[in-house]
Amino acid sequence: MMTEKMEQYISGLKKTTKEKEFNKLYKIFKIIEEYEKINEKSVEEFSFDEIKQMFNKQKYSNVCLLRSFLVKYFNHLVMMGDLEENIFNKGGLGIDNLFTEEKILITEHEAEKIFTSCHEILAKFIFSSLYDGLSLNDLAELKIYDVDIQNKSIKTKSGYIIVSDRTIELIPELLKESK
Repeated sequence: MMTEKMEQYISGLKKTTKEKEFNKLYKIFKIIEEYEKINEKSVEEFSFDEIKQMFNKQKYSNVCLLRSFLVKYFNHLVMMGDLEENIFNKGGLGIDNLFTEEKILITEHEAEKIFTSCHEILAKFIFSSLYDGLSLNDLAELKIYDVDIQNKSIKTKSGYIIVSDRTIELIPELLKESK
């Protein structure tokens, strides 16, 4: 039931993504296909509740990858003019609302480690970026020229991700602190 748009997007990913990483994404494509069959419509047409239901039924190992892929895919559709707005940017589909109590993005210990080993602004940027849909790999590979402040987006290997005002506001602070 996958739409032609998603098939084209996946085809582009296959060309630009390492085989090992693409194979991880393949599992995500199958999850999306399964929920498209259950809901009898494409993921682009899912409601807030249908998206949330899909996330709440996943294993921890799939949740972050699924959210990251969908945020990037929906941002791509918005940039192409095929979607009016990314449902993840509407609020209510943030990490804290998608995960059940046992499904957390990082542990309290890991969060504490980031805050104690990083400058406060860098830690805020990391958490804000994760919330916006970037992965830790995206952040590790981030270069200053990947940031488009005017369009509030960050370029990753799989395309542009529209980020929150908070993430954009932290970038000049981060650059100032790094000098």
